[in-house]
Amino acid sequence: MKPFLVQVIQRIQEKHHKWDEVVIILPSKRAGVYFNHYLLENINSVQLAPAIYSIESFVEEISSLNKATQTTQLFTLYAAYKAKLGDHEIDDFATFLLWGKRLLNDFNDLDAYRINPDQILKELGEFYRIEVVFSEEDNISFPATFWENLPQLYYAFEDLLIEQNSATLGMLYKDCLDSLELYLSHTTKTHYFIGFNALNKAEQDIFQEFLVEKKGEIYWDLDQYFYENQYHAAGRFIRNYQKKWPYYRKNPLQFTDTSFSAAKKIKAIGFSGNIAQAHYVGDFLKKESPNTTTAVVLGNEQLLIPVLSHLPIELDQWNVTMGYAIDQLPFAKWFITVVSMHVQYKEEGYARDLLLKTLSFAPVKHYGAKINKSYTEKLHEVENNFRSFVPLEELKPLMENHFINVLLEPVDDAHQFIDKMNALLITLYNESTSLDEMSSAVLECILNLLTQIRSQLESISFKINTKALFMLLKESITLQTLDFKGDPINGIQLMGMLESRVLDFDRVIITNVNEGILPVGKNDQSFFPFSMKKEYGLPTFLDNDAIYTYHFYRLIQRAKEVHLLYNAKSEGLNAGEKSRFIRQLELLAHPQHGFSEDQYVLKIPKKLSSLDEVKKTSPMIEHLAVLGQKGFSPTSLGAYLVDPLQFYQRYILGIKELELPNKVLSHLTRGTIVHDCIEELYVPYLGQRMQSKYYDKMLSVLPTTLKKHYEKVYPKMPTPEGENHLILKAYQRGIKQFFEQEKALVEAGNKLTILDLEKEFAVPLNSRVEGHKIIIRGKIDRIDRYNGKTRLIDYKTGTVEKAKLNWQDWQEFKGDYKKQPLFQLLLYAWAYLEIEEAKGVEVGIISFKSPKSNVLPLIRKALPKEANQSEVDHQFAEEIGSYLTALISELFDLEKSFVSLGNDN
Repeated sequence: MKPFLVQVIQRIQEKHHKWDEVVIILPSKRAGVYFNHYLLENINSVQLAPAIYSIESFVEEISSLNKATQTTQLFTLYAAYKAKLGDHEIDDFATFLLWGKRLLNDFNDLDAYRINPDQILKELGEFYRIEVVFSEEDNISFPATFWENLPQLYYAFEDLLIEQNSATLGMLYKDCLDSLELYLSHTTKTHYFIGFNALNKAEQDIFQEFLVEKKGEIYWDLDQYFYENQYHAAGRFIRNYQKKWPYYRKNPLQFTDTSFSAAKKIKAIGFSGNIAQAHYVGDFLKKESPNTTTAVVLGNEQLLIPVLSHLPIELDQWNVTMGYAIDQLPFAKWFITVVSMHVQYKEEGYARDLLLKTLSFAPVKHYGAKINKSYTEKLHEVENNFRSFVPLEELKPLMENHFINVLLEPVDDAHQFIDKMNALLITLYNESTSLDEMSSAVLECILNLLTQIRSQLESISFKINTKALFMLLKESITLQTLDFKGDPINGIQLMGMLESRVLDFDRVIITNVNEGILPVGKNDQSFFPFSMKKEYGLPTFLDNDAIYTYHFYRLIQRAKEVHLLYNAKSEGLNAGEKSRFIRQLELLAHPQHGFSEDQYVLKIPKKLSSLDEVKKTSPMIEHLAVLGQKGFSPTSLGAYLVDPLQFYQRYILGIKELELPNKVLSHLTRGTIVHDCIEELYVPYLGQRMQSKYYDKMLSVLPTTLKKHYEKVYPKMPTPEGENHLILKAYQRGIKQFFEQEKALVEAGNKLTILDLEKEFAVPLNSRVEGHKIIIRGKIDRIDRYNGKTRLIDYKTGTVEKAKLNWQDWQEFKGDYKKQPLFQLLLYAWAYLEIEEAKGVEVGIISFKSPKSNVLPLIRKALPKEANQSEVDHQFAEEIGSYLTALISELFDLEKSFVSLGNDN
């Protein structure tokens, strides 16, 4: 099936023998590259090439003005705003940036759609004045003078741009129309407008002028199926031109393309997330398809990097047509962080989170450590002090170096700030050896942007602060893209939807075919309400939907194989709803289309490593012997019971869990704070029978004592904030409820004496294991006497399940991490009876997640209910000792490997 551009070239060749007699105007520059390629394939002699333009470049070619950058337009609009409304009634530049872009869009549309601004802007002012009266939720309020002066602001803005020989795109269209008569009188060439669909009013007038003067022709890229179907949105605009343009009254449109009705396979596939779509694209492209063209069209352009990451290694021909937004890349994100850090600077210092992101960025960290020996140490200090702000004074040792000084020295003047950032980036570019090619390209892009903004600042008569500069930089960076280098014709083409205009491919994969993405949905950046837009002929979200409908159906029109991927996962703001386009293809299926739908399940292996067994060696046994002499703790032996392979990794290899600095209290830190707090509160009453007044005293100082031990952990962030505040309040409440529960027991006549706290023990096994002396070492949180019975109590800050304190068989401990608290209790009881003269001892747990339960006891199911099931006597202790000896013998057995028990917890 011939591509549309090839068909156009052959039709033009029938009318012209020389290509320099024509001018080609296309929707995009990319389309021009393909036109040139197809032209070379279809000519047999050496000729001068035709002039080829995108529509925007053609309009700018005819106009006497140059298109201004958006930054220039914003500065110029603000200057006009100041001039017309006066300083006392206007917003500062930072506030202006919140709504200035919307106003620019509206002014641009007024010109592009050739609407007289006086009447519509007057009506707009009246509309908002009425809305303010009846609505209390207007998020942007303007004084009445703003709306009264809006027409004058429009003219003042355009006058200032024209003085600079600059223009918005809408102004270019308007100026082009003014110059069109002169242009047409001097040109002898035929102009071909190829592959257009939705035209603004200025474009419609330009096209019609060429038609009337017989110096132009239009080739619409529309299938007959869409044109004849009066209800199909893909043909909406072109049907309207056929009805309303005078030229078509005598020259009716004729469509001969019926490609959409040809046989084709269409498959819609739902995915659980975006990454799964990238996986599918990679797998699909592995399939060889000789002599066919393939395009991957990204509905969500942020999927580009994941898709590139999943391209098959053997695929050596591929090209990225679209530019990639640099604000998604690490270097640009770091730069925005630096600017944000300076904007949020206060007398208290820099925001800790932003400072850490700034200093921890790999190129900065590498260069900083190179030029300052204390850099890494200071960075580590900031990481481990969890206050909200870091005083500038503490950063002075780092700022002795010029580079770090430039990075951290506060500044509020926008001009100085840009100079500082420019110097900083140049230094980083020249000195850093860790910048990859993409980061270097992003850095150069930001430097160019800073130069442009610096030039603009020199030409304005007003000052802006760093807050306004931050907003401007952030907005400007989102518009910057990096272009990839590749073959734009051959191989797999990756592109966005707009880049696919007038291009045809045999195989098409479109990602993110979801509602809100394709079509994009209602996202109106305009002051004009819907009703006013309809009245005056300005584009609405309905027009945008029709535009996306045309692009979508035109893309699959000539394709033989179509894969429509959509995210079926409902998460956050994503509803997981497939696009109406898929539903239309399904419900209104063409007889020649083989439509099918499927769900894709990404297969991810459960284990990244196949290692599930490690054979013991003699050096391992020697290492275990050293550990045994120092002392095995109940925690380490419990870890072996839960998973021997994890025990090997932690206690033989010494691999510890990665503990990243976090300003939120970790579970280990919470336990330390609570244990130390309770110990301090009980210490004054050790050995004494507890009385009600003791608890009153402990309760009165509980808040300050708990906070004191928190401050020991975070000495530079003494006031707990956010989540830490809630955590401490929760534990304070739990300890308070426990004390009140224990106080009630004492007041009821129960006798309680705290005998010891945080009692350490080191008890040798009576028998040697494999000739090695083994010690069991640990710490008992609390030993007390309750109504004549000695109790060993373990504190837990987490949740403890009562059922997991039931004991019947030694095999219960294998592979069950929830049984570890019980195993620890049994070892405490064994150790205590080994070193103390006592008939028996009761054991239990106090959980501060369920303090009203008081002491949760051990329950021995094997004993009759009338027996003391929570007591460990000497007979039971001997049983514990025998099991402990057998467990350690197994640990030292060279023939028994460290085998994973498959515990995922």
